[in-house]
Amino acid sequence: MPRGLSDLQRSILLRVAEATEWARPRMTDVALRCLEAQGVSLAWVRRGMDKTPAGRAAFSRALKRLERRGLALRANRTSGLPEGPRKGYVRETVDEPHRRTDVVKLTPAGLETVNSHRGRCLLTDSTG
Repeated sequence: MPRGLSDLQRSILLRVAEATEWARPRMTDVALRCLEAQGVSLAWVRRGMDKTPAGRAAFSRALKRLERRGLALRANRTSGLPEGPRKGYVRETVDEPHRRTDVVKLTPAGLETVNSHRGRCLLTDSTG
């Protein structure tokens, strides 16, 4: 993983990649294309994580930082883009407006980051 990623950022990258891999053999072609185009549900990615206001804020900041690094893309599958000629479409680039996240998908750089570190210990143990 790139230097400077927090444990939470690493965990998010891994969960998104694992969700896509888990779903691949279980979905129809149409459903899989939708998953790859729209992304993984944030509810699935956040499962088991801290749900306190501070935990939600940390998760949101981690996602925003992953997007700034070009490793992930936040989108809203429910209502799509809030304005402009593509109103209602799912966000495809970081440059498009954004207000609320309900799905996240890995960019090619994010997928490459996860794949290049397969088999290594991605999450550090803070005890030693």
